Amino acid sequence: MVIAFQYWRYGIGGGERVTAALIQRFVDAGHTVLLFTDIAPSDTDQPLPQGVTHYVFPQTPEERASFLKKHFKDAQVDICIYGSWISPFATQDCKTIVQSGVKLVYMVHGSSAYFIDKANGNELLQTMQSCAELAHAVVCLSEVDKLFWQAFNSNVFCIPNPVNDYIHPSTTPRAQHGSTVVWVGRLDPVEKCPEYVIQAFTHTLRQVPHAQLYLVGGGSQTYEANLQQLCKQLGIAKSVHFIGETPNAAPYLEKADVYCLTSPTEGFPLALTEAMYAALPVVMFRLHNLLITAHCEEGVVQVDFGDTRSLGEGLARVLCMDDATYSCMSASVLAQAVRVCSVDLHRAWQQVFESVQQSELANKLDKAIKSSDNTSLQIQQMLEGYRRLSDSIKQKDCYISALEQNQTEQGKKLEELQQDYTAVINSVSFKVGRKVTAFPRFIRSKLYKSDTKH
Repeated sequence: MVIAFQYWRYGIGGGERVTAALIQRFVDAGHTVLLFTDIAPSDTDQPLPQGVTHYVFPQTPEERASFLKKHFKDAQVDICIYGSWISPFATQDCKTIVQSGVKLVYMVHGSSAYFIDKANGNELLQTMQSCAELAHAVVCLSEVDKLFWQAFNSNVFCIPNPVNDYIHPSTTPRAQHGSTVVWVGRLDPVEKCPEYVIQAFTHTLRQVPHAQLYLVGGGSQTYEANLQQLCKQLGIAKSVHFIGETPNAAPYLEKADVYCLTSPTEGFPLALTEAMYAALPVVMFRLHNLLITAHCEEGVVQVDFGDTRSLGEGLARVLCMDDATYSCMSASVLAQAVRVCSVDLHRAWQQVFESVQQSELANKLDKAIKSSDNTSLQIQQMLEGYRRLSDSIKQKDCYISALEQNQTEQGKKLEELQQDYTAVINSVSFKVGRKVTAFPRFIRSKLYKSDTKH
């Protein structure tokens, strides 16, 4: 079987590691594999298995369509696994794949709730819906997300990421601990929110003054500088360490005593899974959809998103607990990760391939275009309601900001008037004038009192 695998790049991120592991699995199973990316290969890319051809998309929509059709036809592609699930090109690419007579597997690398708090949430939802409806199968990362995707496609599979292909679990839980917190991920203010762990760490330090925080991951230099400035403002700069981008976070996980996750949404976070494989207890913002942390209350502490006080205090509780309790927590996360990731992935993906081979290709485009599923409409209605609430909050925030700005400006004017007044009454001319007019003012006051008596 000839399989085309599409992802936006082939670098060192989590999605790329999953892509590389699956490509290797399919090659080992005897399939011919092609890789299509938007970004040209670089020296930091994942290694490609021998025999895999790497194609780079042209950037215009018209060229992309003809490019796909040509190479699919030349290679006689049977199935395309499309991984850029929220790409601006996704809907058109998926249509082109189906029009080429190729079976489409829409592979979702994140949470189905990803679109909700985004400024372009309506467009993202439309992309997700269109691609899911066009697909012959959808592969997602949790049973919770599976319910969402079944609103648009009846052939949905929940398959965990192939972490066992490049991460090996610890053989034993941790017996003792120190006072080191680790956070791993891109320094991204929208998708990873590392500023929250910095804010939370101030509460941790109140209970564990010698604790240390390591942030492992790269990002824009400007944002990293802002985070470092935040540490200085909070007075914790000496306790927070920025490691930068690294292809291997394992050494930092091994040295740490608790792992912190601050993302608002995740599909199957590989850094979290790697931390749990290292038997590292977890404190995180609550993510209801995650398969890896479901029903693992003993080893994972979850608090409401944005509650940095509870997050920091949760980190402190782990660092302050006795070694026996800590070891039980460590054993719990390790057992959970091993259980969730011990899936026969060969069999799972074989079921996907068998299902799409049996799927009807005819009228797939018409069904996707004409879909008016009530569940889809309900999701859109809820999203629009959320948008209205969000817009209302933004308007009130703008109004409050305007009032605060006006108050600041009025305060500045008052301060200027006070300075002018002080300058006048302290001036020589004012003092001379007061002395010159002292006697007339005295006579006037006497006359005023005399008039009031009569």
